[in-house]
Amino acid sequence: MMPADLIIRNAVAEDIHALRDVFLRASLVNEDGSDLMAAHPEWFVWDDAMLPFARVAVVGERVVGFASARPDDGFLELEDLFTDPDWMRQGVASALVADIARRGLRIEVSANPLALGFYESAGFVVVGVAGTEGGPVPRMCLDARPPAGSIRGEGRYSIDLTGPGSHTLVLERGVGSLSIGPSHLGKKADLHVAPDARIDWTVFDTFSTPAGSPWPRYLHYAGSDAGFFDWAQRRPIEEMTWTPLLPADMEVDASRSKLNGLHIQIEPYGGRLTLKLPKGLNHLSVSGDLSRFSATGDMPASLTIAPHTGRRRSDPPFLFPDLGELHQVPSLALQNAPLGQPISLACLSRFPNLVSLRLWGNFCDMNLLARHNRLTSLELRFMPELEDLPSLQAWASLDSFIAYNVEEAAGKRLRQEIKIRAKTRPWTGHASVSQLRKPEWWTTEFGRPFSSWSKRLAKLANEAYDLAQANLTQARSLAEAESIITAFAARFNTLKGIETTEREDLGEAVWQLSQSDHLIGRPIAEEMARRWFDSARQY
Repeated sequence: MMPADLIIRNAVAEDIHALRDVFLRASLVNEDGSDLMAAHPEWFVWDDAMLPFARVAVVGERVVGFASARPDDGFLELEDLFTDPDWMRQGVASALVADIARRGLRIEVSANPLALGFYESAGFVVVGVAGTEGGPVPRMCLDARPPAGSIRGEGRYSIDLTGPGSHTLVLERGVGSLSIGPSHLGKKADLHVAPDARIDWTVFDTFSTPAGSPWPRYLHYAGSDAGFFDWAQRRPIEEMTWTPLLPADMEVDASRSKLNGLHIQIEPYGGRLTLKLPKGLNHLSVSGDLSRFSATGDMPASLTIAPHTGRRRSDPPFLFPDLGELHQVPSLALQNAPLGQPISLACLSRFPNLVSLRLWGNFCDMNLLARHNRLTSLELRFMPELEDLPSLQAWASLDSFIAYNVEEAAGKRLRQEIKIRAKTRPWTGHASVSQLRKPEWWTTEFGRPFSSWSKRLAKLANEAYDLAQANLTQARSLAEAESIITAFAARFNTLKGIETTEREDLGEAVWQLSQSDHLIGRPIAEEMARRWFDSARQY
């Protein structure tokens, strides 16, 4: 029986010693003779050149087996398949073969005659004889390709997604992603389904990429059908992005699903999602309303969190809710808007195992980073506030440091600290500070709420904003200010593409305009500016 906690991953350079050890000891057991080793010692040394093609089976921290499958003219040549002698006959080799078979290509091997029975039990068939340095051996093949009727070409195909012939799927050259969601998403979804529709995910089994791997590689779905997790138990999904639209609370056991990356986007309404994570998940990303999501089970190798925060830099710091077992991850990325509500880094006290941290956007309580002295990697990107950042000396184990698009004063300090640290202990990873930004840059790039708009609409919005802001500098009464803001809001009544998100952005723009310079002699209250906006808009 295969160990319950076995994980299969790509081999890395740090595994080479363990791979050599498993190769040698397994070879001695399989070949059953030290005389052969004495005669041909080169046969018992693993070829390090196979590292890029190797997949390792790991239990805990121990490498218990590995396989190397090299692409060769449309099929995979199985060069290595070895199990630690202490772990033989426990399903490790079978798991490695199954892992390679998921790539959806024909697998060929020049089989050790002593392993002929194993290969036959795994589905391989003898197709000939191969000559090797040790003599002739059976040449065997496992056809793991999709069914002969699988679809790989461009075209329009009728599929039974929610019922017989319910949808037409359009395949285009070079497109490996598919988006499914409610009709209000418009062109953002390739296939429209009702939020509560039951989906037959197996309709995609017949589709593959030109190379023969499962298609789509990247799947985006907004709705309540969690059946894709059951589907992924036998059909791996490379990257899955799910926006749960739940009428009630939902618990999902995805522990047996095969996913490399999972992205959960939590809306601020509907039911709460409790998810038992897939084993061997490489990366988990959670965005939106964090209070409506919890995760259990095996933790991912890395975690990205992008909470829904306020738009304004002046708002009180955002405090993270309790994330439960997710606090155990070793690698964490936090994302926020550069000029939005700051996120307090006090939340990091709940992550005791952090060795890698990436921050993107606006944060406060930067001084608390000094408590995490086990960090080996730290990245700071698009950060306008670094005044309280500790010296790099606070992290004695830091091997890699990146600061990109950060405020100018702190950036200059960090450049000097990188040079000083390099003199006492060279950086083993990448270390750089680039794109230092002055205060006005942040306002120009991120100060207005139109950055996510299409170029056409953003251009029109910025022109209207510029005009309103210029007129407000001459306003001497609330009546004049009302006229200017009303004209700004009404400018968008005739434009197409103003949906909920754009309406919220325009409301934020009105607030910003109300706070800009004028000659009225007293502030324009936020509630007053909002009333002007609501009375003028028709969107």
